[in-house]
Amino acid sequence: MASWYNKVMEKTTVRIFPSLKKQVNIYTATNDLTLQYVLNEALRKYLQDQKKRSLVKKGSWVDSLDALDLGVEKYLLTRENLYKRDEDII
Repeated sequence: MASWYNKVMEKTTVRIFPSLKKQVNIYTATNDLTLQYVLNEALRKYLQDQKKRSLVKKGSWVDSLDALDLGVEKYLLTRENLYKRDEDII
């Protein structure tokens, strides 16, 4: 183990269900990842999602739009484009 792990990360014990551990072991083996990496990423994503959900609940609905993934803009929403099919818009 690299020495920087001890300086940056904190060691802890986590109890997980055996079936979940088996799934994670399969996932890490097939994707050449470590259990540590998968758990850190899963926790980070979970906390980000919780933060987004709390923003949606607290602010006005307009403020919450920034917290949601609304995708990408396909084309300008003009009156002319509003009445066209997606295939007809260049």
